[in-house]
Amino acid sequence: MKHDLQSKNLKKAREELNEAKQRVAEAKQQVEELAQYIRRDCVEIAGIQPTRDLSCEAIVNSIGETIGVPITADDISIAHPIPSYNQSAAPKLIVKFTRRQVRNKFYQARKKLASKKAKDLPRLDLESNARVYISESLTPYKKNLFGQVNKLKKRLKWKYIWTYNGRIYLKQDENNVVHTFDTLEDFDKFQSRNRSTNN
Repeated sequence: MKHDLQSKNLKKAREELNEAKQRVAEAKQQVEELAQYIRRDCVEIAGIQPTRDLSCEAIVNSIGETIGVPITADDISIAHPIPSYNQSAAPKLIVKFTRRQVRNKFYQARKKLASKKAKDLPRLDLESNARVYISESLTPYKKNLFGQVNKLKKRLKWKYIWTYNGRIYLKQDENNVVHTFDTLEDFDKFQSRNRSTNN
C-alpha cells in the first residue's frame, strides 16, 4: 500500500516536472520569436567598414542605388556598425528601416550584389575587393541555427540556403523540396530523417 502510494506520488512528480519543462521551453520559444520579430525591420550589411569620412547612411544609399532600390534619409531609422571581437570577420553594420516595405524590397534585391565588390559601389571611392552582401538581422539563437544548417548544407553538397523573416530555408537543388528550420529541434529532426534516408 505504502509502495503504491510512493509510486503514484513519484509518477505525479515526474508528470509535473515534464509539464514544467514544457512550459519553460514554450516560454523560451516565445521570447525568441519576439526577439526575432523586433528585428523584422532590420538588415545587416557585410563587407564595408564605415569610417569618419564614410557614413553608414552613405553606404546604404550606394547599395540601394546598385540594387535598384533608392533609399532616402527618411527610409533609415538608424544605421551603425556592429561591434565584433573577431578581427578576421568581415565588418558589418546594421540598418533599421522606417518602413518594412522598403526593407523587404532592399533585402529581396540582395542577389544583385552577387558579383559586386566594395570598389564597385558608386560614389564611395573604395578600393577594397571585399564582397558586399546583405543578410537578415538574426538573433544569436537563429545565427547559431543558421550556422548549423549551413555546415550541413556544405557536408551534403546542397545548393541553396537562405532566410526570410527569421526562418531558415534549405534546398538541395532547383528540382527538390524546400526544408524549413525555426528551432534546433527542427534541425535535429531533419538530420535524423536524412540519416535514415541515406542508410
